[in-house]
Amino acid sequence: MGNNTKKGRKPFLNCQTEYRTSDIFRRVFETIGAVHSRVFENDNRHENTRYFIISLKNIDDFSHSTRKHWSVENNLHWCLDVIFREDLSKAKKDNSPLNLNVLRKLALSLLKNVDSGSKRICLEKKIFMLALDYRLFEKFIFENF
Repeated sequence: MGNNTKKGRKPFLNCQTEYRTSDIFRRVFETIGAVHSRVFENDNRHENTRYFIISLKNIDDFSHSTRKHWSVENNLHWCLDVIFREDLSKAKKDNSPLNLNVLRKLALSLLKNVDSGSKRICLEKKIFMLALDYRLFEKFIFENF
């Protein structure tokens, strides 16, 4: 997104009970929420509405929780795609896509915990360091399991 991009979000909550049918539903899920998003990019306008069934009743808490959820989700998927090239994976047979996804998430979690001394090092450089030094790789593997 360039300099000609403008974004806007507006959260909505509906705490009314007329749409509920069961007591169990009413006790667990208090509210239906929605976030309406607009993005203006150059001459294009994109609108999107996402709906949520939640137990929150405060609009600020709802707004914060939806933003936090998407930032975590986007960060995880970005790391899996950029570092492990997950979108380019050719694994399609049986459970191999799920198995590889679990292994990638495990590796990502372990890599984030690699001690790189006093300075911060990006994950790609950590992988490169581990690939160059088998002793460091062994230490990394055996200290984590």
